Amino acid sequence: MYCMKCGREIPDEGVFCENCLEEMKKYPVKDGTAILLPIRKDSPAARKARVKRRPPTAEERVVRLRRRLSHVVILWLITLALLTATIYPTVSYFVNKTILRPGQNYKTITSSISNTTEPN
Repeated sequence: MYCMKCGREIPDEGVFCENCLEEMKKYPVKDGTAILLPIRKDSPAARKARVKRRPPTAEERVVRLRRRLSHVVILWLITLALLTATIYPTVSYFVNKTILRPGQNYKTITSSISNTTEPN
């Protein structure tokens, strides 16, 4: 086994060498404090972490690409709907250009032609 701090060889039952233990005694830790220890290089967890994944097959790559494409299409449609919902009212406002005064609504607006042409 090797010391988890400096890497020196130590007996199998130890975690740290005597030098590192003496140094750590200078900085005591309160009881109940959680301490994260590094994984030993020769432990099963370290060996498991080094396992390589197999490369994806052609079918798996096609499935992933189709899923990505569907996500892109959905996002594009959502963006298009939001742009339409934003642009349509703006364009219709400038095309109609009816100016409403405070307190008016669409029912109280009269056209200026009907007000100016009164019979004599």
